[in-house]
Amino acid sequence: SLIPVAALFALLAATVLPGRSADRAPGSPLALAQLLFLTAAVLAVSAGSVSPELSHNILGLGAAVILTALLIRSERRARHRLLPDGAFRISTALGALYATMSLLAVAVTSGEIFVPLFLQVLHHQSALVAGYLAALMGAGWTLGSVASSGASGAGIRRAILAGPILGLVGMLMLAVLMGSPSSGDWLAVMP
Repeated sequence: SLIPVAALFALLAATVLPGRSADRAPGSPLALAQLLFLTAAVLAVSAGSVSPELSHNILGLGAAVILTALLIRSERRARHRLLPDGAFRISTALGALYATMSLLAVAVTSGEIFVPLFLQVLHHQSALVAGYLAALMGAGWTLGSVASSGASGAGIRRAILAGPILGLVGMLMLAVLMGSPSSGDWLAVMP
């Protein structure tokens, strides 16, 4: 059980962290509406994903999209914001960064987690083969990092622009090529 460990950390925190001072500044107000919309959107995706019914999945995603739109609208009108200004505009540096990080999260999650599963279930590959292909994907990340680590100036700008585009193209290719079942022949798995 983790309860003794949690109690130990609570005791350590109480003894190590400083107490409250009387002259501390007042805290900033909480962006409660935005937090509620964000929490509800996450819960909608979670609730929709636990059902094997496609209609429930679509309803969960649809509810999350609507709740996210309400979050954005609420954030634009709010006096106390949850995110910095420009977080939802792709034309700003922060918006472009958030969009790129979101695409990276989707690409890594779907690639690293689901490609081995798809290889086993849809393409009748053994767990060993699927694991080796997952290791090859990890090696690709490592080689890409090493190859781009020495970039400077215009090379950095090209990599920043090319990375999301290549990630999106790769995800679209995976969606087209991995989604249809095959007999497991290598020519079908490796187009």
